[in-house]
Amino acid sequence: MNDTVDGLSAKTMAQIRRIEVLHPLLHPGATREALRTWEEYARSLSTWTMLEALRGEAVIGCGIPECCPTPVEDREPLSVVLHALRRPQARDLRARVGQADALHGFPDHGFPPA
Repeated sequence: MNDTVDGLSAKTMAQIRRIEVLHPLLHPGATREALRTWEEYARSLSTWTMLEALRGEAVIGCGIPECCPTPVEDREPLSVVLHALRRPQARDLRARVGQADALHGFPDHGFPPA
């Protein structure tokens, strides 16, 4: 399985792999999966906003968390990894996550600055 995240340094990826193996909420490749999902959600936000407006409600997926988790739940592994990384490597990942965060105003929860 390719768990490499494009644009991240080898040192950052080495730390991420170690965190994914050691942290009980993560698994190998969790960061790559979560980042892909988070970025896709951020890019599609305008589509979701339009659908919500048409329906008059905020529905994403089927509403069953195990089947269709909310985008914020999908972002949780990224928060875990960002807090576990050393500062230089956290900045490396934060730069990438921050781009998606900024697209829809997700709050910065004290992560190391990019």
